[in-house]
Amino acid sequence: MNEWSFRVVEEDRKRLQADVDLAAARLMRAGRLTQALADERTRWEDSVSLATRQLHCTTGDIIIASGCIAYFGAFPSHYRRELETKWVQECTSLEIPASDTFDLITVMADSYTVRTWNAQGLPRDSVSTENGILVTRAGRWPLTIDPQEQANRWIKNMERENGLMITKLNDHSFLRVLENCIRLGWPMLIEDLGETLEATLAPVLLKQTFLQAGRLLIRLGDSDIEYDTNFRLYLTTKLANPHYLPEICIQVTLVNFTVTLSGLEDQLLADVVRLERPDLEVLRSELIVRINTDKATLLEIEDKILRLLYASTGNILDDEELIETLNESKETSEIINARLEETEATEVSISAAREKYRTVATRGAVLYFAVAQLADIDPMYQFSLKYFNQVFNLVIEKAEKTEMTLEARLELLRSAITLSVYQNVSRGLFEKHKLVFSFLLNMAMFLHAGLVKTEQFNFILRGASGTKVVPRKKPQIEAMTDIMWLNISHLDETDPDFQGLLNDCMRKVPVSIGSFDLDIHIDPTDKQPPLTNWNEKLNSFEKLMLIKCLKEEKLVFAIAQYVAITLGPVFIESPTVQLNTL
Repeated sequence: MNEWSFRVVEEDRKRLQADVDLAAARLMRAGRLTQALADERTRWEDSVSLATRQLHCTTGDIIIASGCIAYFGAFPSHYRRELETKWVQECTSLEIPASDTFDLITVMADSYTVRTWNAQGLPRDSVSTENGILVTRAGRWPLTIDPQEQANRWIKNMERENGLMITKLNDHSFLRVLENCIRLGWPMLIEDLGETLEATLAPVLLKQTFLQAGRLLIRLGDSDIEYDTNFRLYLTTKLANPHYLPEICIQVTLVNFTVTLSGLEDQLLADVVRLERPDLEVLRSELIVRINTDKATLLEIEDKILRLLYASTGNILDDEELIETLNESKETSEIINARLEETEATEVSISAAREKYRTVATRGAVLYFAVAQLADIDPMYQFSLKYFNQVFNLVIEKAEKTEMTLEARLELLRSAITLSVYQNVSRGLFEKHKLVFSFLLNMAMFLHAGLVKTEQFNFILRGASGTKVVPRKKPQIEAMTDIMWLNISHLDETDPDFQGLLNDCMRKVPVSIGSFDLDIHIDPTDKQPPLTNWNEKLNSFEKLMLIKCLKEEKLVFAIAQYVAITLGPVFIESPTVQLNTL
């Protein structure tokens, strides 16, 4: 073999060796790449399957979601559910594919965003989460009906890092602040709105921007100012039931942030646990932040992997940097996933420990809504949620901490909170309304516990008005009025516990509630004993219903004794006022 042939063979050998080395390197990288993307493949396949199902319903879901964002704002929860149901049915009738179990939160938000809002102070109930979506996703600037200032606190926390500017319409610097926010792209919160708005706000609310010489401008007053698209405007009112004219309603997105029972319950639960088990609440807050951070990191890693794969040119197995980056991302992802599983398991155990205190929070929420009903009796009776929270927290702070079981401690807190709310609120009531308030507290607790039915409470308030029962002919007894006969007939036919009352109503019926004793005898000439011992058959509340029917003038006295035996004698006494406790 001559030198030339040897050189050719050597070059072929080197080329083949290079090919072998390249193939070996590619094989190794392929193994690493396959290993790195194995778990991602499973997750991506699940995501593709879910996305395929969601894609089928996208048209209908987006139509319904658009309607929700446009019209939901002012409505309470039950009206929102009715609208959702009707719209889903309408889509079905028009053969527009939509999810049978449509949920605005699922369609328009993700768990990370919702967790972040909750950490910023947004209540955790579904209505508040929907309100968060309306505030952040609506096409018009939000005007929140916020008597308890929940939206106000959430917006301040959410936009704090973005340089939120807070002002009121009557501030002398209002226009200057508005102009600076629009020009510099700062978020702006206008608090304490009444039922009218400044005319100068109209172009801002309607987003009447225009282009001039390549600049986006808006007319504010007499001048045109540059409009930064990062500008955001929030409006809030403390009015519980404002009446806005149609021309205002079409300029803004009204969002009803009035507190809900479940939302307030969660807030009070956080207060109870913070005061009773501060270690749990601190750990829970840290876990929420950690979970949010880890989930955000996972999303960033996923986006990074997809971005690297998409941007790769040539043979992906020759890109050593890409393979290394993917492996690093994979390792980081595994560490975070393991930590996330451990953190979420810890969160479950913490939630279980917190739930033990929920009965105290529930009692507080129920009592607050009973207090709020006082405004229907007299408009002067306005008690803010902030004041109620102060009373609630003060009771827990001052409650005697002795060695006792958890259940005994919870019962102590529930009783102390009920008594403190009664004493603090009743000091501001007219004397004639104090018993009404005690009865309202009793009814709020008993209705929530299911010990009294709503229909029974309504009967005490309104009698048989609106009943569909057609009474038989009334006996010609002067003491028996038409209303009494209608009430008796209604109870006899609609409530099994009162069946047979029509036959006994003329006879002597003794009734006892605590120390209150009453003999009801509509027809003194009827000496026959009643066929049923109503005093033994009926419970205390049902006896009130009986007195409502046959001896309504004694109802107030009976209610006083009813409150005394169910809540305690202190709830029918006027609380003493000591200056050092005010």
